[in-house]
Amino acid sequence: MSRIAQIFNSHRTYNSHSITLNSLEPSYNACSTLLSTSTESGNSTAKSSTSLLSIPSEEKLIICASDIHNKETIKYLRRFCDMYKAEFSPEWTDSVSHLIVGCDARSDRLCRRTLKLLQALIAEKWVLSEFWIVQSVNKGKLLPPENFEITNVLNSEVEGNVSHVTTICRNVNKNMIYEVSEKVSCRSYRVNRLPPFYDLHFFCCGTFTDISKTAICNLVTTAGGIVHKKINDLLRKKTSCENCFIIASCRNINFGILNKFTEIYIRYRIATLDVSYIYRCIARYKLLSMKPYLLMNRRYKNYTKENEMKLLDYAPTG
Repeated sequence: MSRIAQIFNSHRTYNSHSITLNSLEPSYNACSTLLSTSTESGNSTAKSSTSLLSIPSEEKLIICASDIHNKETIKYLRRFCDMYKAEFSPEWTDSVSHLIVGCDARSDRLCRRTLKLLQALIAEKWVLSEFWIVQSVNKGKLLPPENFEITNVLNSEVEGNVSHVTTICRNVNKNMIYEVSEKVSCRSYRVNRLPPFYDLHFFCCGTFTDISKTAICNLVTTAGGIVHKKINDLLRKKTSCENCFIIASCRNINFGILNKFTEIYIRYRIATLDVSYIYRCIARYKLLSMKPYLLMNRRYKNYTKENEMKLLDYAPTG
């Protein structure tokens, strides 16, 4: 067994929900037959409807899907919407109540990180495995969503146990995190909790690989943060607020840019963080330690031990 397989097998704490789509095909056909014949007589219609959970109009299900490509799962998704009078939204909107995600083959609670996933997490929505749809159809009733919540998300900067983080950042920040997967907070933890970036100020610098700069800014804003359009606006804000940060992608910088980030920290005490910090704070729905995500060249000519000591003590205030 490979090292990666061992890592993911150690996280499989909900194997009771593992299920193969092939094994569900007979049940799906049987359900389709039942629904098609139920319209032939009033008695059979009434009988079949009693097995379905009645959903009040004010609690209408609005389903959105992310990273689902399996044709059988799509069939179940359509059947689910028919059975429970759910509305399907192809794009993410604030009205979505449940995000259904395609699971990784190694775990039924593990998925890939997508923009929709981050949007659902920060909006305090249900983020559920595709197996919630499948099993709710086959059992003829809505199953408790708590039993199908996503608990881990794959980090796109680390795939196949190989880091795509640049050698530059690996050399200057040995604390940078390279976990294959990241824990995801459950909905009960996220609901009615202060958003993670409340009253923090950011400036997004440069280009980003996985998610567009506009989308990242929207995520930060939804999470309670304030995004400044210009670096000078952030520098002016620093005079009256300590919680100011620059966000950049470690994949898209060189030593010249890294030295500029270091100089800004030395002169203005504004730290630059890798964008993965934003993603992981949203997944955990809380502020994490910033040290592993700092983009700074400690070998820079103006960097001193005094800077190092201040850096170790650096933390958001308020």
